[in-house]
Amino acid sequence: MQEEEREILAEGVQAEGKGAVILCPEELPEITNTMVSVVPSIHLWKLLKSLVLCASERFLAQLKDLYGLNRWTRDYSPEIATLMTSLLLNPEGLLLKFFHQYVPELQKYFPAYLGECGRMIVVAEAGVPLSEYLNASWDVRADLARQILQMIHDFQNASSDWMVIFADFSYDNFAVTADGHIQLLDLEDIMIIDKRDISPGQKHKSACDEECFVTFTKSLFQTGGQDCRVVPQYSQVMLLFACHKLLSDLDSTKYLRHFYDEKEKQVSTVGLLHDIPEILEPNMSNLLYSCVFESAPGQRIQSANILKRLLEATGRGYMRS
Repeated sequence: MQEEEREILAEGVQAEGKGAVILCPEELPEITNTMVSVVPSIHLWKLLKSLVLCASERFLAQLKDLYGLNRWTRDYSPEIATLMTSLLLNPEGLLLKFFHQYVPELQKYFPAYLGECGRMIVVAEAGVPLSEYLNASWDVRADLARQILQMIHDFQNASSDWMVIFADFSYDNFAVTADGHIQLLDLEDIMIIDKRDISPGQKHKSACDEECFVTFTKSLFQTGGQDCRVVPQYSQVMLLFACHKLLSDLDSTKYLRHFYDEKEKQVSTVGLLHDIPEILEPNMSNLLYSCVFESAPGQRIQSANILKRLLEATGRGYMRS
C-alpha cells in the first residue's frame, strides 16, 4: 500500500472515531486467508458468511450508488474505506438497502429497513420467533417448512442478476410475521453472487455431502475467492442446512461430522416437521433424509423439490388422514 493511501485510510479511521477499524479492497484476500488459517476446518461452513469474498465489481458499484458515491470516488478514499469496513463487519444495513433497490423479488424475506445511525440499524418488527411454532398444528408447521424451501429456491432463481447464499439456518435467525410469512432476522451470514460472473451450469458427477462442501469452502477461501464462479454448483448446501437444522426431526439426520465441534454435536433440536401424519409416511421421512444425505448426484435437489410439492399438497388439504 502506498504512503498516500495509508494517509487516506488514516483519515478514514479518524472520521469513524477512535478505535474504529478501516479496511480496503486489496486487503480482503489477505483477511480471508488469515481467517482460514486460524479457524478449525469443522467451522469452515461459518466462513460462508463473508459477504466480501465473492463481491463482484458490479455489486460494489451498486453499493456505492446507494450511498451516493460516484464512480470517480477513489478506491482508497475515506468513504470507500468506510463502505468496505461496513461490508465486512456490519453488512445488514447495506444488504437491506441493496435488496430494496436492486432485488425487490426477495424483499419479502427480510424485515423492512427503517434507517440507521452509525452502526445501529433500525428495521420493522419481524414477528414471532420461529421456535414459538414448534408446537403449532401440522398444517401450520408444514406451511412454514414449505416457505423455507421456497425461500431457498427464490434465493437461487428469483433474480436474473443475483444469487443469494445463506449459511446459518437456525431457529434464532427466523421469525414469522403476523400474517404467517417467514422472514430472516440476521443478514450477516449472506453471500451475494453476481450471475454475470458464474460459470455455465455444471452438475456434480458424484453425491455432494459434508466433506464435499467443506472441501469446496476451504478451497474458496484459500484461493481468495477465485472459485466464486462455481459457487452456484454448491448452493444446494442451503437445502442440507435447512433440512438438517430446521425441518427434519429424524434421529438419523440430527448429527453431522464436520460442521461443528464436539460440544455442538451433542446439541439436538426438535425439527419443524415432527410427528408427520401417517398418510405421508414413509415418503416424507425418506425425502428429509435424502435432503441431508444424498446418495447420488442431484438427489438432494430432487428430494427437496418433491418435499416442497408434498407440503403444498398438505396445505391444500389433499393429503390428510
